[in-house]
Amino acid sequence: MRVQSRGDKIRSQKNFDSDYLQNVINDISEDLLDELVRQTPKDTGFARGSWSTKTGRLRTTIKNTADYSSYLDEGSSSQSRRGMTGPAIDKIKRNADSGKYRNKRK
Repeated sequence: MRVQSRGDKIRSQKNFDSDYLQNVINDISEDLLDELVRQTPKDTGFARGSWSTKTGRLRTTIKNTADYSSYLDEGSSSQSRRGMTGPAIDKIKRNADSGKYRNKRK
């Protein structure tokens, strides 16, 4: 299972600041990873520990390498009937709506 955030489609905009966008992507990706881990059901802890990220220029890939992670995301666990990605993305949307990712100039 993979979740990607990409900023490469914005490059054509006037006055594009790729460093600023990279910072925003990094902030969102960190929050998303934290929330995915929190939402992942814990029995043995293997699925929670199987999340990883790969960051490139204006792109971050978050994946879970546990063979059964897609089943967990479909709600197969009583600990997380809504899965992980849906609730995690909902949290990121709420963060964005609240302005958390605005003015992240570093």
